[in-house]
Amino acid sequence: MVKRVIFFIATFIVFSTALMAETQYRYSYLPKKIYSNQIFPVTILAMGIGEKSKELYFKFDRDSNNQPLFEEPLIVQNNQDCFYTFYFKNNDEEEFKLPLLFIKSKEADIILDENFFTVSKLQSPKDFVGVIAADIKVTTYQASTFDETQNLITVTFEAFEANIENIKIKKYQQQGIENIKRENSKVKAEYFVVVPSNLNELNFTYYNTIKEQFVPITVPIKVIETKLTTQLEPNPKNDSFEEIKKMIIAGFIIFFALMFLWKRDFLYLIVIALLAIVLIRFYAPLKKICINEGTKVHILPTQKSRISYIIDHKMDKVTKLATKDKYVKIEYKQDRVGWIDEEDMCKN
Repeated sequence: MVKRVIFFIATFIVFSTALMAETQYRYSYLPKKIYSNQIFPVTILAMGIGEKSKELYFKFDRDSNNQPLFEEPLIVQNNQDCFYTFYFKNNDEEEFKLPLLFIKSKEADIILDENFFTVSKLQSPKDFVGVIAADIKVTTYQASTFDETQNLITVTFEAFEANIENIKIKKYQQQGIENIKRENSKVKAEYFVVVPSNLNELNFTYYNTIKEQFVPITVPIKVIETKLTTQLEPNPKNDSFEEIKKMIIAGFIIFFALMFLWKRDFLYLIVIALLAIVLIRFYAPLKKICINEGTKVHILPTQKSRISYIIDHKMDKVTKLATKDKYVKIEYKQDRVGWIDEEDMCKN
């Protein structure tokens, strides 16, 4: 009889603990529909957790390919309840599987079941660029001359729950996205595209998940003709200051040559030889390097410097003018110079 009572009490405790865990932890938000390449949130509610809200440990099933973008959730406290939000990206075409979630606390270990979402199809317009977001804003934009027939457009985006890395305007070949910085739902990025010079504005659409409709974006194109890359002397050894140095060195060589003829002191010959070596280095041909296709040429040797040109084919004999930190100054066209990352040089 006593054993039965003990067994009943133990069973009741286990059942109560499981029931408490089931009601204390649950998904408070799961998307009703998702799309291919979409970034979406899932939120877990911990009811009555109070001051222990930051003592939980979350881990999604590691055997699943679907993992959150960040290991740590976005935490929002509401009195004694707490909400934990993770962000996922759907890379599946038919069905997305949200893996098992293991929650570890000091009181108990809890498992939330896996969930399945059917991937919906978008009937997209022709100018859809592949981005699905809760919101997108253009914060800055700039247009500059790329070559005789094309302009380079650079746009800075600020978006939420956006797969901004997938942006692509189908009718243009040279384009890309860089400097992507993501923090939970918010993302910032810089997009560049080369367009015909007769284009007055850049038009495209993205799908807004809040409005559940395609939203157009227009970027006006007003070219700011910069002379920076063409005004810079392509050969840094041929600027006015360098010419003055050459003249001074040549003058010293003549002076010490006359002194040698007068004094017959071989010390003057040594000085003349050293000065001649320096002068020869000034007139030595510049080194040629190879750079890869797709290399971005920047105006200044900094990561945030505006792109002035994109190399559209592999170039084997590009003149190397100077180096600074990890950047290399090159002359990629006649009297056209800029800076590239040293990693864009050919490996062999």
